[in-house]
Amino acid sequence: MKNKLFKFAILLFALLLSACSLPTPTSMAPLSIAIHPNTATVHYGGCDPHVLQVNANLSGDIRTVTRLTMQWEFHRPDGSVTPGANGSGELPMTPSAPGIYTWNYDFGAGPGFPYQNFIINLNVKAYDNTGAVLSTASVNGLQWLSCTSLYAVPPVAHIVMTSNLTAGPNPLYYGSCDPHVLNIHMVLNGDSETLARVSSAEADVEWLNPDGSATADIVNGEQVHLTRNADGSYSGTEDWGTATRGTFTWTTPLELRVEGYAYDSSGARLIGSYRDSSTGNIISEASDIVTVPFLPCGGSGTGTGAAAVTPTDTAAATPTAQLAAEVIPTLNAFCRKGPGTLYDQVMVLQKGTAYNVIGRDSLNSWWQIQTTGSNACWVGDANVSKQGPVEQAAIVQGAPLPGTPGNFVSSFVCNLKSKTLGVSFNWAGEAGVSGYRIYQNGSLLTTVAGNLTTYHEAAPLGEDLVYELEAFNAYGVAARSSTNVPVCK
Repeated sequence: MKNKLFKFAILLFALLLSACSLPTPTSMAPLSIAIHPNTATVHYGGCDPHVLQVNANLSGDIRTVTRLTMQWEFHRPDGSVTPGANGSGELPMTPSAPGIYTWNYDFGAGPGFPYQNFIINLNVKAYDNTGAVLSTASVNGLQWLSCTSLYAVPPVAHIVMTSNLTAGPNPLYYGSCDPHVLNIHMVLNGDSETLARVSSAEADVEWLNPDGSATADIVNGEQVHLTRNADGSYSGTEDWGTATRGTFTWTTPLELRVEGYAYDSSGARLIGSYRDSSTGNIISEASDIVTVPFLPCGGSGTGTGAAAVTPTDTAAATPTAQLAAEVIPTLNAFCRKGPGTLYDQVMVLQKGTAYNVIGRDSLNSWWQIQTTGSNACWVGDANVSKQGPVEQAAIVQGAPLPGTPGNFVSSFVCNLKSKTLGVSFNWAGEAGVSGYRIYQNGSLLTTVAGNLTTYHEAAPLGEDLVYELEAFNAYGVAARSSTNVPVCK
């Protein structure tokens, strides 16, 4: 009897359990982080905004989150990276409300420096109590500017080369007749922080042979060491008349090219860009070139120690017709819609073909030429030899190019559980833009209309991503803005 009662009790308990089933736990969305900086541009110095505050809002399954950290760094225009305050390690974020963490830093203490185009990138990570990373998110492309002299000087060292001789009727001589000494002078402009990195400078010297090939200076290799002056400039000399250099013969002036470079203490060549004071465009430049015509003493014959030709009484020479103003490409060279490499290519000029010069830029670094009929385009001075009064051509302004897009900022959400990476971009629109091209790791990703200032994509996993934004119009492109997205894995 007792056994039957026990079995009945068990059956009754099972029936009660089935009638009162427990609720199924509600599933939660995967953890994600949204980063919200209080500004896209922060200033160094006393002007506003000078406090950068970053809020990280958590959504989804936040039950296992124990802490958030933030890592930040400065990206220089030359590609180098400077860690933010307190080093490059991860800084703790402070919980300010359920699911919200905060971090801030005040840039206002201290004097201003003329920084430009420095970029601040932020990376936030969420951890559980075992130290495992649950999710990451980043905001890239925040601008860091100084309160003072925002655009007074270039952000990266810009080199200007000059010499005692310039292209014209009086060449530099190879041999003992005058002038045979080339005085080289280099002036560097830029912000004080960048100029402080310069520790040495040199000039590469070569001449261009009649066939277009370049011959290095056979005395000093290719490099002439320049000495620093008290005013921060650099100077050096190259004497073509006192050393034994061998015997060479040529009959028309060669082009002697002197290209200057600056180096930091590690021996790395300074590269970067500067803001053109007249147009406001960012122009890439790491060096400058000065050229002079180059002849043996007397205009032809042997070079070493050749005496200058002594004038004699002869009958008056018959006047010769002045040469036409022409440039002759020393290699197959691009001809463009305007004076600069940001202008679109029109055609390829054939090496050795003479083209009439109808205009020039103010620096004589680009020549406007007539091709066929009334068609015209521009060729760079470094790619041509010149004859005739090319420098008497009228100065011509190039067609307007679009401005470089400002505030190009990326944000992303890396979801490790769903294995997805969503990246969003925002930028400031520019006037006169036909459209924008977005590049991913150097390859064209997409082209969007000129009235758009946002874009979103599902990005690939497992690699660091570099995005570049390029504005374009009917004449050419602007210098690219860039932003980085770290690997999602």
